[in-house]
Amino acid sequence: MNQDVPSIEKPSPDALPRCGTPSRDYGEFVTSRGTSGSGFFLRVLFVLVVGLVGAGLIIGGFFAPPPPKPTSSPQWLPLFIVGAIMVGAAVYESFKILYSYDFYEQGLIRKGPRRTDEFAYEQVERFMYNLVRHYHNGVYTGTLMTLKLWMEDGRKFSYGGKHKERRKGFLKRHFEGEDEMDIVREAIEIHVAERIEKALEATGEFEWCKVVGVSRSGVTPRVGKRKGTLISWGELKEVWMKNGHLHLAAIGDKKSFVSIPSAGVNFFPCMRVFGRLTEQSRGQSVPKREGENDLKASGAWSV
Repeated sequence: MNQDVPSIEKPSPDALPRCGTPSRDYGEFVTSRGTSGSGFFLRVLFVLVVGLVGAGLIIGGFFAPPPPKPTSSPQWLPLFIVGAIMVGAAVYESFKILYSYDFYEQGLIRKGPRRTDEFAYEQVERFMYNLVRHYHNGVYTGTLMTLKLWMEDGRKFSYGGKHKERRKGFLKRHFEGEDEMDIVREAIEIHVAERIEKALEATGEFEWCKVVGVSRSGVTPRVGKRKGTLISWGELKEVWMKNGHLHLAAIGDKKSFVSIPSAGVNFFPCMRVFGRLTEQSRGQSVPKREGENDLKASGAWSV
């Protein structure tokens, strides 16, 4: 029987891989990211201004007039320290400008000024994917995305940039638009979820963002009024997202007994395993309350 397989939208010609051909097959190309457009020029301006000011402080410190009274430390030392910090920040930021990232279905490539690294999703032990919606004086100014990976070999990866969602509507405003990075998040999520399920088989329970323990019998909050009490799958009444947290409510309660931060490490793969366990135990998923975000959304919140 033929089944429809979700296809990845073809990238635009200007978004083709920039890091080179990967050493192994990572599947279809998803997106390429890096510093470009207005963000590139702003970072260049930041590097120039901070670097020049820092260099000026270092040089000016040596030519400053001597103090009227002798001091225990050289007069130029404070200016030299501040200037060195500013020059160091400029150098660090200049290296970040030169990085580029290619994301595939099964792995990613990071190309820097000195080296190129590859990260296979199947080797990711933990990861964090976070969106934050920014406002200025009540006006929406954009959504920033952060992705962090912790690999099984000890390496770490981090990337941050703008998310492509947009605010729509006039009277009833809402957010629309998907980003290719959401596809990357889901691909990583699937691999990490497999690790979590193996841990569940081995130990009988897994920790969800250090807030709740999840087993085949139900969930056990680590905090709150129900701390240490097992809530069976049949006792769960509904779930909803609010202010960047997933809330779980039990039968007989008006409020949630625990809230899990979507910005926590391994939130999404744990939520995937949670969903599978609820369907296996109840025969259906836990009812979802209509809220500001769907459960499969990235859990953005306002700052």
